Amino acid sequence: MKKPIYNGKPISTLDALSKALGTNLSRLRIFIDTAENSYTTFTLEKKVNGIVVKERTLNEPKKNLKDLQKRINQAIFNNVSYPEYLQGGIKGKDFITNSKNHLSAKSLINLDIKDFYPSISIHHVYAIYNKLFKFPHTVSDALVKLTTKNGVVTQGGCCSSYIANLIFFNSEHDLVQKLESRSLTYTRLIDDITISSAKPMSKDEITNTINLTNNHLTKFNLNLNRDKTNIDHHHNKSDNFEVTGLWVRHGKPKVKSAVRRQIRQLVFKCKIQYELCPTDKSYHDLWNKTSGKVAILTRLGHANSKIYRKKLSEILPLYDIKKEEKIERIINYLIDTESKEINSPRRIKLYHKMIYHCGILGRSNKSKAKLLKNKLKAKFIAVQV
Repeated sequence: MKKPIYNGKPISTLDALSKALGTNLSRLRIFIDTAENSYTTFTLEKKVNGIVVKERTLNEPKKNLKDLQKRINQAIFNNVSYPEYLQGGIKGKDFITNSKNHLSAKSLINLDIKDFYPSISIHHVYAIYNKLFKFPHTVSDALVKLTTKNGVVTQGGCCSSYIANLIFFNSEHDLVQKLESRSLTYTRLIDDITISSAKPMSKDEITNTINLTNNHLTKFNLNLNRDKTNIDHHHNKSDNFEVTGLWVRHGKPKVKSAVRRQIRQLVFKCKIQYELCPTDKSYHDLWNKTSGKVAILTRLGHANSKIYRKKLSEILPLYDIKKEEKIERIINYLIDTESKEINSPRRIKLYHKMIYHCGILGRSNKSKAKLLKNKLKAKFIAVQV
C-alpha cells in the first residue's frame, strides 16, 4: 500500500456527523461556531544551560472541544489505513519503528520540514476531508473548523498529527516511488523525513534527492529547514548516524552511551529522592519520567535495562493519607453518580484514572485499594469501559 486509504463509513450530512461523534446536531453546531475560541494558548521553552534557545507556542483545545476531537479521531482518523512510510502519531509506530526502516543504511539523509504545523493550509486540510474521505462540502467545512484554529493546524490539537500524516495523501506516494526506483528508503515521522541508501551515495545523488523532496514540499507552500539537514555516511566514524534520535550504525537501533549515562543518573536520583519522600508529587513525576526512559532501553534490548527496572520496582512512588482520602472522595462521587450519567466520556475517563490511582494506593494500603476498586467496578459493570 502506497497511499492512505479511508475505510470508514461515508458521512454525508451534519446530522450523520453528529451521530458519528456521539452528540446531536444542535450541539454540534455550537461546537462549530465556538471552536476558534475554545483553545488555551501557552508557550514551551527549550533551555540549554539555563538559557532559552527555542520557544514553541501550543494551542491546547479546552475540555469540550478536546473530547470532540478525540471522537473525531475514533470515528474518522482511526479508520484510515496508513502506508508503511508514515511513522508518527499512528498506533504501533514511533521513533523506534521509524529507525528500524534504515538499519542497512550506508548513507543517511535527515530532513526537517520548516514550521510544519502552522504552515499547513486549511485548503489542504479541507482536501483530506473532501477528496480522501469523500465527505461533502458541509461536512468537510465543519471538520476543518473543528480541527484548525486561525486558518492553520495547531500544535496541541488532538487531530493535528493525523492531519499532518495525511496532508500529502495524493502525492507523497509518487515521491516514495521515485525514491524507491533509485533504491532509496523514505520514511516520515510527522515533520522529520529520513531517506537512506544501502549503498554509499555521491554528493550529486544526495543533492538531487534533497531537491526532489523539497520540490514536493513547495507544492504545499512548505520548505525544508536547511539548518536541520544532516547527511551521514557509515564509513565516516565522526558522523552521528542517527535516525530520529537513535544510533543505527551497527544494524540495530541503540541509545548512545551519553544518553544511557543520563538514564543511569536518573535511576540513582530516584533512589535518593525515594529515601527523602516517596509520596511527594515531584518524586512521582521523576519516577514516571525515569521509568519511561528505561522502557525505551528495554524495547531496544540494552543490557542494563533489567537492572534499572528492578531498582525502580524497589522504590515505587507511594501516596500519603491526604492523597488516599482524596481518591476515596472521588470514587464515592462516582459511585453516587446517577446510572444514566455514568457512561459520559468525562466519568469514564475519571473511572480509568481512579483505577490507576487504586493501583498505586495498593502499594501502601492493599485492603483499602481493593475495596475501592471493587466498589468502583461494581458501579461501572454495565458500561463499556
